[in-house]
Amino acid sequence: MVQLTFLSFDLQQSQDCEADYLEIKHGSFSWPTVVGKFCGSSHPAVIQVNDSKVYVEFKKDSSGKYPGFHASYKVLPDRKSSLPFSL
Repeated sequence: MVQLTFLSFDLQQSQDCEADYLEIKHGSFSWPTVVGKFCGSSHPAVIQVNDSKVYVEFKKDSSGKYPGFHASYKVLPDRKSSLPFSL
């Protein structure tokens, strides 16, 4: 499980996040599942992905100057494998 936390976030706002965006995906590289696509200045909530493969795609066009984003991540133990086992 991977947890992404955004400390700052300020990208260009555009309709459907066409100009600047950050897109989070997980799963197979050839068929990933989109977790979210973000733009503007609202911090995305903490994102937890129950997968070992997480992809972060950042796109920026040449218009406007925005600070971007700062994020951190943690790899969390899989809850299924950390449960006590008994017979």
